[in-house]
Order: sequence, then C-alpha cells, then structure tokens
Amino acid sequence: KTARGSTETCIFCYLYIFLMQYILALSGKVLVWPAEYSHWNNIKVILDELINRGHNATVLRHTSSGIINNTQGIFFEDFKVLFPKDALSNHFYKAFDFMMYELPNLSAVQAALKFRNLFKDFTDLLKQICDGVLKNEKLLDKLQQSQFDVLLSDPMNICGELIADKLGIPFIYTFRFSFGNTVERLCGQIPAPPSYVPGIPTLYTDKMNFVGRMNNFLLYLCQDFLFYEFGILNWDPYFTEVSEPLKNLKCFTPLAFYF
Repeated sequence: KTARGSTETCIFCYLYIFLMQYILALSGKVLVWPAEYSHWNNIKVILDELINRGHNATVLRHTSSGIINNTQGIFFEDFKVLFPKDALSNHFYKAFDFMMYELPNLSAVQAALKFRNLFKDFTDLLKQICDGVLKNEKLLDKLQQSQFDVLLSDPMNICGELIADKLGIPFIYTFRFSFGNTVERLCGQIPAPPSYVPGIPTLYTDKMNFVGRMNNFLLYLCQDFLFYEFGILNWDPYFTEVSEPLKNLKCFTPLAFYF
C-alpha cells in the first residue's frame, strides 16, 4: 500500500513537471514599443491578454511619458529623452484642441496645412524618442541579452521596425486608423474610392453629396502629399543613418498620427 502511494506520488510529480515545462515552452517574451494616450489604452488590452496567457511583456518607456504608468504584470524599461516632460503632452493637447474646435470649420486644404505644422513638431519629438533607444548602445545590449521573441509596435511611434531590426527579431503592428485613411490605402492596399469611403476625421458617411465628395477627395490628396513629404523626405535620411534602408519605408511614417 505504501509502495503504491509512492508510485502515484512519483507519477503526479512527473506529470506536474511535464505540464510546467509545456507551459513554459508556450510562453514568449514580448518587447513593446507603445504610443501615448488612447494608443496606450489600445495596446494595453493586448498586453493584458498576453500576460493572462503566460507571456512576458516588457514596455519601452521614455522619461517624458505622461500616461504609461506602472502596471501589475508588465515590466518597464525606461530610457531618457532630452526634451521636457510636458513637451509631448503639450503637443497632444494642441492637437486635441485643433481636432475638437478648429477642424470642423476648415476646408481640406486649410486642414492639411495645419496638419503639416503638427506633423513637423511631432516628428522632431519622435526622432528624439528614437535616439533614446537606437543611439543608446548600453540599452540595446541589455535588450539583446534579454532575447525577446517579438516586438509589438504602435506605428504612431516610428522606429519600432528599426529597433526590431537592431535586435534581429520580427515585429507586429497594432493599428487603429490614420488621417485620410492614408496608411490603410497606401500600405494596406484597402479599396477606398473617395466618393464612397469617407476619410478620417471627417464626419461624412458613405452617402455624400457632390461637395462632400470633393472635400473628401481633397482630404485624400492632401494627406497623401503629407504622407510622402514626412515619410520619404523626412524619415528616409534618419533610417539610412541608423540602419540599412527598409524597402517598405513609405509605410513607416508619422501619418499614423491618430487618436
């Protein structure tokens, strides 16, 4: 009777060890390159589910972050940026104010010019955030030694693909929407005829009159221009400086500036 009990105990121990090894084999290490505000809320839902399934998540967080706070179950790797802590939040408040109060009263061309100024300021901040990781050899070595399996990136923060390239790991985008549906149309190749598919952030539906269709067409045109101006002319030199140029650079642009 005692021998039988010992045998059952050993079998239980073997099964337990096997089960734990199986669970560990299925878990992975995820590095996260997030964005701020509602983008963080969006990606955090994914992180919570990954953690519930046994994965480890480490978030790269710069010192100017205003909303990405410590969260149970998530590891954070902080890095320094040179601009003041309120610089990024002030930019977003300015963008929110424009979206809420100015945009409804502007034409497509006027809105595009305003967007252009916002994108320029945002790009300057983004490059400093990118420098905080890509030009920080000590941090890159630490991340390399951590042996992450994949990088989860919000494309509003450029350089996620560059970080993945530096670490030699694949990356995945979590995506919401872009102004004028630009990234969806030019990168995702979704069918979006301007006469029937209203561009974000307009309030049009799929049933537009002639004036609405013309405004929507102009929005598409202006956003496409900004896409190439800031994506190719602005970011291509930076990508070339940091790493080998990526073939699909035109799809890694600050036109993922969405809320």
